[in-house]
Amino acid sequence: MKTLRISDLAPGDVVEVKCRLSRLSESGPCFVERWIAGRVLATGEGWPLVRLDDDQLCEIRPFMDWRPVGCRTMRNQTLAA
Repeated sequence: MKTLRISDLAPGDVVEVKCRLSRLSESGPCFVERWIAGRVLATGEGWPLVRLDDDQLCEIRPFMDWRPVGCRTMRNQTLAA
């Protein structure tokens, strides 16, 4: 199976984006990385726009870590196999 690229994403696809969150602890601020799911709202001339499950809007940029969860391209490849 091929690796999906940002350009393969379509509206309605579900992805997870790795986010780095700042948390305040007893020893001061620390950072936690976690995956947050979201649905692609729009693609086009710019970067894919995703509404994350925490209601934030996020553009998927080339430097970001993301992974497909339920994407049209993945479904098409599975049906073709």
